[in-house]
Amino acid sequence: MIAYFFFRIFDAFLIILPWRGVYAVADFAYFVLFRVIKYRVDLVKENFRLCFPEKDDEWVNQMTKTYYRYLADIFIESIKAMHIPIEDLKKRFVSTSNSILYEEPYASKNVIIMGSHYGNWEFMTRCMPSIMPHEVAGVYRPLSNTRIEAYMAKHRSKDGMWLVPTQVAKPAFVEDRGHPVAYTLLADQNPSNPKSSFWISFLNRETGFTPGGEVYAKRYDYPIVIMFLKRVKRGYYSVHFEALEPNPSEIEFGEVMRKYAALLEDWIREDPPYWLWSHRRWKHKRPADFNLMPPIRK
Repeated sequence: MIAYFFFRIFDAFLIILPWRGVYAVADFAYFVLFRVIKYRVDLVKENFRLCFPEKDDEWVNQMTKTYYRYLADIFIESIKAMHIPIEDLKKRFVSTSNSILYEEPYASKNVIIMGSHYGNWEFMTRCMPSIMPHEVAGVYRPLSNTRIEAYMAKHRSKDGMWLVPTQVAKPAFVEDRGHPVAYTLLADQNPSNPKSSFWISFLNRETGFTPGGEVYAKRYDYPIVIMFLKRVKRGYYSVHFEALEPNPSEIEFGEVMRKYAALLEDWIREDPPYWLWSHRRWKHKRPADFNLMPPIRK
């Protein structure tokens, strides 16, 4: 209750602020996160060093600083974005390539869209229904605070997004909605169970990937699209879609995630600081009896 109370006060404060004021708050949040409490700074630096062993300490320090400015921005932006008119938000989130979604076999079937924790995925939640021919279902893990979760879900879904908590995802994937659905999920989550994961060489590290999206795609033969977000400049993002696998039921189990890992790694390497580096992505280790799979590159 106390957390919800303070969240709503902060939320109300951001509603009345212009974007210039919002970024003044973000600058302060950056200072607190990076300079004062040093929130997971050592973890972020370690992640950069291990994923980019060819880079020196100066590069690691610069990437870490840039990352924390971005982290503060997306935290403040995401709260502000819940309340601004959708037409204004769409000016800040544009599609650079969504034509694949209007072509067969994607246009007339349910599809699975695999995204990642890169860019501002909260902007995506409100804007995606307006740039796709499908109904958009966002498969996600609800927040533990039920009051904040209910409040955010109300705003995340007000522009047409169908929110699907992970605990009820299984029936949602076969629900007849009367039209094609794009099931969108962030496929780079840290897996909760190392023994139910694909272990793939990713960013120079042994990395577990949750196979949920691939499981559903193969079971129901839903074509798969990969979605990339990009930070254009402060407060502005773009989204790019690529075909990942049109016929998932016809390929070997594991190939979808190996293709996904390769494409995501290339995207991150192009502009490293805008992925979620403070997440404990490598908390789990590969079980001794699991093979490490190489990514599949085009």
